[in-house]
Amino acid sequence: MSIPVCPTCATPAATHPAGWCLDAWVHKYIMGGKGEAPEYSTDIASGMQVWRKMVEEGYWWALEADGEGCFVRILTGQHYVFRAEANVNEEQLAICRAALMAKAGESDGKSK
Repeated sequence: MSIPVCPTCATPAATHPAGWCLDAWVHKYIMGGKGEAPEYSTDIASGMQVWRKMVEEGYWWALEADGEGCFVRILTGQHYVFRAEANVNEEQLAICRAALMAKAGESDGKSK
């Protein structure tokens, strides 16, 4: 799977920093939204909206954290596993990154 890149700034999803650019990408590509995006990548409540949307679409999630960071794993219907990392207390950033990689991987038909 090739890591998707942001259509605005060309930063790979796996390393995209939190902020408006990532939020807009998630809003359009994952949430199907138009207009101003919520702060998915910096606000845990908004990030959990992404989590719930992906669960509704049949994705399985695991969130793990230790004292240094966290990571999210997604298992799709085709049994592909996608993993995204973030610093400790930035679970919402890892959720956004993983969701973008899973959606792109599903369309590629491959996993990393």
